[in-house]
Amino acid sequence: MNSLKIVVLGDGGVGKSSITLRFVKGQFISYYDPTIEQSYNSEIELDHKKHTLVIIDTSGQEQFRTLQDSHLAQGDGFLVIYSLVDSPSFETVDEIFNRIEKFQDKKCQEIPIVLIGNKSDLPDRQVENDSGKSKAEEWKVSFFETSAKTGNFVHEAILACVSQILKKRDVDSIQKKKCLIL
Repeated sequence: MNSLKIVVLGDGGVGKSSITLRFVKGQFISYYDPTIEQSYNSEIELDHKKHTLVIIDTSGQEQFRTLQDSHLAQGDGFLVIYSLVDSPSFETVDEIFNRIEKFQDKKCQEIPIVLIGNKSDLPDRQVENDSGKSKAEEWKVSFFETSAKTGNFVHEAILACVSQILKKRDVDSIQKKKCLIL
């Protein structure tokens, strides 16, 4: 079975754990319990093939950034999450994109990344949909607005990341086959 590592990144309180738990267990936890780091496994079937997802739910706390670094280098795909009701969390996504590029040693458009604006179910939106779309276009990544509470677009966002990982692996495999040593 194919194993795919997805790293979940974003500020504290944006819903990284909630999105992960909604996808893996179909649950929503309403209280906030800061995560240091948690790993979840989930089996999915896509295009008639089974895959094991290893989802790394990282801390949004600044003091745990070094823990994230090893995952940034080894991740197959990334979910970059901000809260639609917390504009400072949106302002940090550029820093996160830059760190992914640094540790992957590639440009973001070459890396399976999904930008997610979470908490679409809440009133008092501070980040407009167009801002998220523009940021995704700037970085050439996919974009979704989700609600971990209702489950709205959570599966679609994660499956988009999985599809990008698989597509990238296919392209990498083809390129390796074309490589000749003379």
